[in-house]
Amino acid sequence: MADIAADLAPPRGEVAALVAVQSALADRPGALAAARALSHFGEHSIGWLVVSAIGAILQPARRRAWLVVFVIGWTFTVATGLGFYSLPVYLNVLVHSRGFALTTVSYAVSAFFLVSAVVNVPLGRLIRRIQPRWVMLGGSVLAGLSLFLLGRVEAVWELYLDFTIFGCGFSASSYLPGTAVIVGLFDRDRARALALALTGGSVGGVVVAPLLARIVDARGLTATAPWLGLAYLILGGLPVLVFVRGHLAAAPAAGAVAGAPAGGAPPGVSYAVAVRSAAFVMVTVSFGVLMADQVGTQVQIVAIGSAMGVGNAGIAVAIMASATVVGRLIGAFALSRLPVIGFSAVMGVLQGASFVVLALLSGLAGLVAGTVLFGITIGNLTVLIPLVVVELFGLTDYPRIYAVSQFGASVGTAAGPAMLAWLHSGFGSYRVPLLILAGISFAASMAVARLRPVGISRRVLRRRPSARA
Repeated sequence: MADIAADLAPPRGEVAALVAVQSALADRPGALAAARALSHFGEHSIGWLVVSAIGAILQPARRRAWLVVFVIGWTFTVATGLGFYSLPVYLNVLVHSRGFALTTVSYAVSAFFLVSAVVNVPLGRLIRRIQPRWVMLGGSVLAGLSLFLLGRVEAVWELYLDFTIFGCGFSASSYLPGTAVIVGLFDRDRARALALALTGGSVGGVVVAPLLARIVDARGLTATAPWLGLAYLILGGLPVLVFVRGHLAAAPAAGAVAGAPAGGAPPGVSYAVAVRSAAFVMVTVSFGVLMADQVGTQVQIVAIGSAMGVGNAGIAVAIMASATVVGRLIGAFALSRLPVIGFSAVMGVLQGASFVVLALLSGLAGLVAGTVLFGITIGNLTVLIPLVVVELFGLTDYPRIYAVSQFGASVGTAAGPAMLAWLHSGFGSYRVPLLILAGISFAASMAVARLRPVGISRRVLRRRPSARA
């Protein structure tokens, strides 16, 4: 009787795992035949385990999700390569070849950044109502049109109008809709997927922008601009139109209880609850400060290298760009194992440490060490902002919450270069200003470390359907 009872007992250990695999796959077309065929080369269980492993790798939903990540990363490469990272190229050509004053073109570039930040706010609502691919395609059309016209601007008002259109198109075709799509697609691998997609933006700066600079120098802006506009539309807009499909998950009703969504709706808090919370103010201010310190130093890194006594200080740009890519890839894998908020605080501390190195060390060794540390933080802080927003507020109203928070942070970012220039003028060197920025970064990191989710537990965010990528 004891033997019979043992035979009838529920399976355990490896047997239980094999039974689960067979139960899950036996009804799939071709699975039974494949498992039997593979079992001729070894034990019966091996055939089933091989079939299950192949099924996990080739799972259509997962494969499609990572394809979308690749397409969006490619779009970021095109958008930043022809847009953000090439703005200095356009500025230089417009000043030296078209006769515009430096201050005039600089204000036009500032208008590009300001419009990009402002347009994000209504975009957060728009991508909930229509498919993100149409928003990104429309942005590619606007950006392509502005580049097409850039070689034909003659008057100052035409220059401002063109960069305003460019800012609208860049915003609609790049980070906000792209990250919203990825955030909605992934659960377990969200951090890795975002980091890999945003690496495309860094590739645009390392590969596309230098190539564009050579082409513009060789052929001139007037001859090149129409092709740039066409390239933005075809290379940036068409892949999104083909591969990115469907609406974002709909936000639950206003009366839904945060953290306990009904009917499979994404967990989180509403936009109204989020923007009234202390966490929203703290995350916006903290990342605004960190990004202001970052952008201010990034813009003046060559001047900082020259002040450190390095003859070819321009090497800092290449070092910084390379460290950005490497840092982002490292962060892509680290974030799958580390808490997002804690990792963000560490990156803020590392940024402050890079400023200390640049302030206190001199010569090429100091510039290389400080710039490598700084580049690693650049590669991660921009990725961390959307991840922290999801961690704090959930997925319910992510596009709107992220858009408004990013707008607030952009205001601080715009002030970064002016703040560092003002400090440099006051102290007559970069040593004290960089130490001040280091202290500010340390303080912002402490604020980030104290952030906690609003109205939704971390376990709720992570307890999502396992079928998702």
